[in-house]
Amino acid sequence: MKYRFFMLIIMLLVFFSLAGCDKQDNSRESMNPIIENSIDEENINKDLEDENKSEPIESDFITQNDDEPAIVINGVKTNEWLYITEDGTKLREYSIDLDSDGEEEKIQLYTSTAKDESGELLWDDNQNWLLLIEDGNEYYPLFESPVQLGMVYFNVFYDSNELAKVSLILSAGASMKITNYYYDEELGGYIVDNIYEEDSINAMYSSIPYY
Repeated sequence: MKYRFFMLIIMLLVFFSLAGCDKQDNSRESMNPIIENSIDEENINKDLEDENKSEPIESDFITQNDDEPAIVINGVKTNEWLYITEDGTKLREYSIDLDSDGEEEKIQLYTSTAKDESGELLWDDNQNWLLLIEDGNEYYPLFESPVQLGMVYFNVFYDSNELAKVSLILSAGASMKITNYYYDEELGGYIVDNIYEEDSINAMYSSIPYY
């Protein structure tokens, strides 16, 4: 009798031991899908974040960094450009109050190209250009440079803050450029604001007429 009772106890212990192992294995198996799903979710979210990180769009439009010092064109008391203002040709002139002092300044565009007897411009492949502001006895050279196979133009406008600006447009065979200029009272000169610039191009056509 004692022997049977002893064997019964041993059999019960073995049974409960095996049942515990099966339960533990089932618990591990049930946890595996949860862990795998969690890892898959993290990977999907990471992939979506990587896709949403867009590359910066390359643009020729220039934004000036606030940390960069402003380029200022200050006035001089004498006309240092007689080689072009006297020997060249004045193409355009416009008067407007640019510095809000109640007096109008003269915006003058010159080219070194001379005219023939009939008044026709004798264009060359390369000529010097000068965009000059005359303010009483002070001169501000906004633009002074030779241009290869190209033309220089200017516009005058008020921006949304009623600030008068002069916009230079350079259209050449191998480059395009737009630059705005406006007067800054604290700096005592005209700030250069480069809006657009593209070099190493091959211009095919322009609807902008020649002078």
